Amino acid sequence: MYGNTLEAAAYRGHDAIVQWLLDSGANVNALQRAVYSGHVAIVQRLLESGADVNAQCGWYGNALQAAASGGYNAQVYPLLEPKADVNEWVGWHDRIVQRLLESGADVNAQGGYYGNALAAAAYIGHNAIVQRLLESGADVNMQGGYYGNELQAAALGTCDREIPRMRELGTDVNSQSEWHDTIVQQLLESGTDVNAQGAHYGNALQATAYGRHNTIVQRLLKAGADINAQGGIYGSALQAAVDGGHIAIAQRLLELGPSNVYHTATIRVLTTLSSYPLMPRPDFSEIRLA
Repeated sequence: MYGNTLEAAAYRGHDAIVQWLLDSGANVNALQRAVYSGHVAIVQRLLESGADVNAQCGWYGNALQAAASGGYNAQVYPLLEPKADVNEWVGWHDRIVQRLLESGADVNAQGGYYGNALAAAAYIGHNAIVQRLLESGADVNMQGGYYGNELQAAALGTCDREIPRMRELGTDVNSQSEWHDTIVQQLLESGTDVNAQGAHYGNALQATAYGRHNTIVQRLLKAGADINAQGGIYGSALQAAVDGGHIAIAQRLLELGPSNVYHTATIRVLTTLSSYPLMPRPDFSEIRLA
């Protein structure tokens, strides 16, 4: 799980052990582990000891991407404590991102699962970090990573698995869709290409149509998303909505896109099937829109 003892200590937040290992001559580059876990003091200690802020390695590619993707995850230790201040925990990652940028981190460094820090923050739902990266010169039209670009990452982003636990702790949190809708708006206002192509879903509208984000679908359409754009695993946004079983989105796209008898008949069939809530979810695999 860990590359070395220092990485383990940094990830777990053992500040005294980190200092002892550094004093003993341990390799200082354990920055990704510390930033992802939100250990601000250890991040500072590693930077002061000469850690390379732009080192490329690991799942997240670099420390900035790790910090941008931290905060909402199954290993958030403060969530296990009844009196934990989760909002403060999330804020730690914003402060770490700021510290990394001040230390010379490349805001547009490529690599890792998400491709870059902006895409990571967009997917996770870190509004404040997205804004900080944009203000620091992040390129809103970079291509790369699993989701292809930042707009697709925001459109597909999900962090709702921790929301029930946060609410149990009395934390005031917004819904997942509100977080990502805000980020989509931030990216659009910053000049992202609403029709950028790439990755699994082809474009942001197709990704959003499959992901059931009605509000984001409307925002993308208003921004000029091409309803008829082809590409991705589903071929089109309408097909993605149908495959995802999202009839309301499919109907909306059909109203705005090219209409023919086959499209209309397909939506009618899906609407009829959806009126039987006790039936198993229908298999749409044989339905293909022209």
